[in-house]
Amino acid sequence: MSVNSYLDVSTGHMRYQDSILSELFADADADADGKNGSFLPRFVKHVYGYVIFLSEGHHEEQIEALKQAGFSKMFLSVVKLAISKSCFLIIFDRDGYMFKELAFSNW
Repeated sequence: MSVNSYLDVSTGHMRYQDSILSELFADADADADGKNGSFLPRFVKHVYGYVIFLSEGHHEEQIEALKQAGFSKMFLSVVKLAISKSCFLIIFDRDGYMFKELAFSNW
């Protein structure tokens, strides 16, 4: 049995462009381990936001892939926070937690 942590975070910690990109990547055939040449995490849309699946052991590659895909520094700071807390998932939700140390955007 495996127990994993997740980061519950407000969608206010992403920019509008990040939501558009998340929508594009949601349920796409992401291959976070790089077998298909991509380290983009898997994105899944839910009613009030997105779930991002981080791949253990490929954090730097995932950050670089997200940067190359056009995600904002704001979005990347959330990913880095999740990684620093050893989280397997990031759940962006409109009612998610608002972190004082992270930038916030009202889009």
